Amino acid sequence: LMKDELLKEGPYNVIIVDWSDWNGFPYAQAVSNARVVGAHVGKLIRLLMENKGARAQSFHLIGHSLGGQVSGWAGERIPNLGRITGLGIDEPIGDLDFYPNGGKKQPGCFYQYDFNFTYGFVDPIEDYIANPCDHSRANYLFVDSINRCTFLAVQCESYDSFTSGKCEEKGPLRSIMGLRAQKIPELSGSRRFYLNTDDESPYCME
Repeated sequence: LMKDELLKEGPYNVIIVDWSDWNGFPYAQAVSNARVVGAHVGKLIRLLMENKGARAQSFHLIGHSLGGQVSGWAGERIPNLGRITGLGIDEPIGDLDFYPNGGKKQPGCFYQYDFNFTYGFVDPIEDYIANPCDHSRANYLFVDSINRCTFLAVQCESYDSFTSGKCEEKGPLRSIMGLRAQKIPELSGSRRFYLNTDDESPYCME
């Protein structure tokens, strides 16, 4: 889906990295594998730069969950890389961090299981196993942002503050979420941006 929408939007060269044989259980091994895959992606980018004249600034790496870490490891090896988008990432790690519907439970998804793991490296995978619908929603929101939707998000300290209208009272900073997100120079305060979405595609509410 994402590849098709990107090719509709512009004359991009889309490279898809299939590392499905390396990102399963055990999770600790998948994390280790992500570093290796990221190194290979970095090598490919450098090869394209050295042999085809590609510019580092022209690359946009998009990864979901551990794929975001793959993108990060690749980016460490390429100075001045254009952009990295991590989808389905819990912690704030970017220049801008977007939390649709608060970032956890998504409308239209139904919680299936209620349990806790008791051994290592569980927090990043518990929500996914309990309900992969929530975890994968970021992919579909990004796809909609390419050609279907303009997602306008509001800078705020928390989702509770956002839903109670406290951020609106202060004339908040706004940013577009998705493909057209832009880095905000000299951003002060929270890098967190919140918005609500619909429960099915197109997910934009306006």
